[in-house]
Amino acid sequence: MQIRKLVKDNAYIGIKERIINGELAPDQILTEDYLTNLLQISRTPLREAIQRLEFEEFILRQPNGRFKVSSISKENAIEIYQMRSVMEGFIVRNATVKATSEDIKNLEKIIEKTRLSILNSDPQSTVLYGNEFHGLLYKISDMHIPIKFLSMLNDHSLRYRLLISKSGVWYPSTVEEHQTVVEYMKQRNVEAAEMTIKLHIEKSLSSLLKKFNQIKRTD
Repeated sequence: MQIRKLVKDNAYIGIKERIINGELAPDQILTEDYLTNLLQISRTPLREAIQRLEFEEFILRQPNGRFKVSSISKENAIEIYQMRSVMEGFIVRNATVKATSEDIKNLEKIIEKTRLSILNSDPQSTVLYGNEFHGLLYKISDMHIPIKFLSMLNDHSLRYRLLISKSGVWYPSTVEEHQTVVEYMKQRNVEAAEMTIKLHIEKSLSSLLKKFNQIKRTD
């Protein structure tokens, strides 16, 4: 039973990672034959993984019963980011109260890695370090139920950010805005930390939508 669970989880993670990083492209048709060969697994754990990904809307079932990778759109991006803004504000309020000096140091280490990735013109790493920063905020908050919802939202958000980052660093203000959040956390200024993370997410969305429009015009 444990082995089967491991295979099922690996199938779920394997497909999801490929969707997020763009290896499985938006609207790409997915067949069981293709996925079993890709992941080297049997159909039973694959079907269970597909059910989870369909629930999370990374995979969509078409009227003919076939599956495809979910589309990307400005409308979906807006919905994802607006939900993140509300929920991450709540998360950061709690993280500001609970953060230890070690937590602050770890957040600042990630910020420094983000800064270096921008200097090195490595946009994909910039996105991943940004994701790591937000993930650590979730962990510090220690709010298990909101984190479950936010983790799924952030995975969808990461998919958009990685796609956009292929055209270059799309939001260089990330470092300064993350650092501002941390400074308010040091001061235990709950309201300012919450306001800053919300504004950061809103600005990030605005930048993403501009890049999204540019990419669509060049397709």
